[in-house]
Amino acid sequence: MMRRTHLKKAPPLNRQPDKASIVQMPNDQMPNDQMPNAQMPNEFGTGQNELNFARIETAIAFIVDNFQDQPSLTEIAAVVDISPFHFQRLFCEWAGVSPKKFLQYLSLEHAKAALGTGRATLLDAAFDSGLSGGGRLHDLFVAIEGMTPGQFKLH
Repeated sequence: MMRRTHLKKAPPLNRQPDKASIVQMPNDQMPNDQMPNAQMPNEFGTGQNELNFARIETAIAFIVDNFQDQPSLTEIAAVVDISPFHFQRLFCEWAGVSPKKFLQYLSLEHAKAALGTGRATLLDAAFDSGLSGGGRLHDLFVAIEGMTPGQFKLH
């Protein structure tokens, strides 16, 4: 069984303040775009696209910092404070691949770098990449690179 190490924390998101934290003017003195039921203007925070961009940026940084621990979808979604379902959908929309596939690409690239030095064994490269064993590394190589790790190491 893999032992979990402490995951690195991602930086906090720039959050949009809630309407209760904004001092309200009487409605007759408030511009139309700042009416209580209108969307909050940009000077009070970011729009939805900026918030989603920040979430994905934070998630990617978290995945890159913690790929060797192979964080789960739930752990990554918790970092950006949304449900795993919505995070999966948002990540795919913004990054073009699923969080799992992104994590696999990072693990594979790390293993390829380790194997490229010529000093690491296949098993060392697999474990150093956060994978459970040589078989998992083999499966990733065949699925993504179209060759085995041994073939890659020979080139």
